[in-house]
Amino acid sequence: MTAATPGHAMKAEPVMVDGVPIYPTGTILGKALAPFECPGTGVIEVLVNVK
Repeated sequence: MTAATPGHAMKAEPVMVDGVPIYPTGTILGKALAPFECPGTGVIEVLVNVK
């Protein structure tokens, strides 16, 4: 599933298999490298991995 707003990220939801969370193949996981505390939209650096 992709974000409703082009160019924006959204939270990935894993599928539970025997109680273990599994992310579908091709899911892109990102780790925020800075806090994002203001409401609305903005830009932060993210470390990206393809799962």
